[in-house]
Amino acid sequence: MNTQKFQNIVLATDLDGTFLTKDPDGRRRNLEAIAYFKENGGHFTFATGRTHHNIRKSLGDPKRVANAPAITVNGACVYDFDRAESVLDVTMDVEKVVELVKYCRENLGDIALRCSTPYGFMTDKITGLIKKDFDSFLSGGDCGIAKEISLDRWQGETIHKIVFRDEADKLILVREALEPVFSEYFTFVTSSPRFLELNAKGCSKAVGVDYLRRAYSTDEKKATIIAVGDYENDIEMLKSADIAACPENAMENVKSISKIKLCHHDSGAIANLINILDNFF
Repeated sequence: MNTQKFQNIVLATDLDGTFLTKDPDGRRRNLEAIAYFKENGGHFTFATGRTHHNIRKSLGDPKRVANAPAITVNGACVYDFDRAESVLDVTMDVEKVVELVKYCRENLGDIALRCSTPYGFMTDKITGLIKKDFDSFLSGGDCGIAKEISLDRWQGETIHKIVFRDEADKLILVREALEPVFSEYFTFVTSSPRFLELNAKGCSKAVGVDYLRRAYSTDEKKATIIAVGDYENDIEMLKSADIAACPENAMENVKSISKIKLCHHDSGAIANLINILDNFF
């Protein structure tokens, strides 16, 4: 058997709605397939809106699964778990972030928002679903820090992403209010109906795809990047990848740009993909 059949191939998958499953059998199938993929020369990692702390919270030690740096906070940070450090950062203009939060407080009241930082989460006001997020984030494991800081003390902070948390209809209104005013400075995407996420302008998971392509290409052969996603914050990554795939449960506009359509994520979509790759390469 060719034990290097997946050499120069990097498979990067979103977590929620793609890799993570409710079915233990689907999880087992995914993990067995990933082990086979890596044993045959492939590099596997995650591309998520979560921080690296939150990946640990879901997976335990990510090094047991991933053998390449992870694309985190929608591409604002590429994190190397082997080195326990960021290898690429795209940070937000703090002055503009403060301006946006002040605008929210003046025009949108107590809308729930938090910022992703290298140490964890930060907010100016623990309200609504942010309290639930903070309680979950801080419950056990190496999950970083979550803290409330007044806006006048935000200068000097490193901010990767802003997340708004509310019901879907409320977040539609928030986006309609903010995007026309701040689109010059921030990229707006959703990662689920109840998560509206802002990164620095132009930042997306595609930034991480570009990093992985450079990192795993050689003089003899360019790396092939295969990306798996299901939601709006995955679209730029899927467009940037050499091969785009999505699970059955993906949004329709994600399906329209994906070359490979997989089974439902709960049934083991990543195992489904690796089986397809095994027959192709």
